[in-house]
Amino acid sequence: MTQNNQPGLRSDQRPLQTERSSEVLFVRHTAVAEKYQNVCYGASNVELSADGEQHARKVAETLAGQAIDRIVHSGLTRAKIIADHLAELTGLFPEQNDGLRERNFGDWELNPWEDIYREHGDDMMKMVSEPETFRPGGAETTREFIERVASACENLHLPGRTVVICHGGVIAALTGLSRRLSISEWLEQIPAHGEIRPLPPISLDHLSLVLQSGRA
Repeated sequence: MTQNNQPGLRSDQRPLQTERSSEVLFVRHTAVAEKYQNVCYGASNVELSADGEQHARKVAETLAGQAIDRIVHSGLTRAKIIADHLAELTGLFPEQNDGLRERNFGDWELNPWEDIYREHGDDMMKMVSEPETFRPGGAETTREFIERVASACENLHLPGRTVVICHGGVIAALTGLSRRLSISEWLEQIPAHGEIRPLPPISLDHLSLVLQSGRA
């Protein structure tokens, strides 16, 4: 009697293993506390509203219904809350990536936008017209912001599905780059609170064109 030491299909009969596809779902945090409405809170660590807390749980439940392989968040509390809820539901360990934090507005932080405009007027729009030199509140330029975010995204597109919980400005910038939109159009790309948006890998190859000519 001949014993078969290789049960199942022979190696030459087995189907080739294909690499898993990659998908990254970007999620904007839910609504912040009412006292921060119409306030420039950028990189500041502000809390969610009561409604925002409830919405965060619902967003996490929606995401947990999909096959999630990885959870990444910006480290700011308003993003971490969804990540923590999702971790409880999936058993995954959330990763913190500080490069995905919202734009730093320096001295403008935690001031009402109305007061900022009263002091600076249309100079605020230099974030669009002078993206390589203008520093809102003395903080990062538009170029520095984009390059920081793009660098933070370099290792996100791994096999499987990754959920990234971060911020409106971050997702708008990545959307603008992926769709090759002018910087002036990026504001329109800010997602709603709790919105889930899949985005492809981001390339900075055409960033200089965006910054110099205002068009990708």
